[in-house]
Amino acid sequence: MIKYIGRYVRHPAVAESRIISYDGKEVIFWYKDDDDIIHYVIMGVEEFIHAVIDHIPDKQFKTIRHYGVYSRGIKRKFKTLLGYVSIAQTKLIKFIGSWAPICPNCGKKMEFVLSRMGKPPPKWNF
Repeated sequence: MIKYIGRYVRHPAVAESRIISYDGKEVIFWYKDDDDIIHYVIMGVEEFIHAVIDHIPDKQFKTIRHYGVYSRGIKRKFKTLLGYVSIAQTKLIKFIGSWAPICPNCGKKMEFVLSRMGKPPPKWNF
């Protein structure tokens, strides 16, 4: 199953070569963080499948490998331009700054932590 997922998902979240062990109950794999430090992760099979499914693009999502903003050559140019804040981000920051819900437990103004676009992956029951 692990080899199938790693081989046939377009850009796998975890490459097959990074999977160290699979015993039917747990998957052990490694990854490097931004500082090139290797971290080892032990996940249950269901949790691992959830993580992989989360990285599969939606059916209507179009991937273009060699043209436009997805091309390798343009990525370097965009890295210098990514310092700007988009209009959507500006509106969200303005909205969050002017309104925040009150915590029912302590009565303090809640702090904005995360915004996620799109719907979460479906919950699979095995």
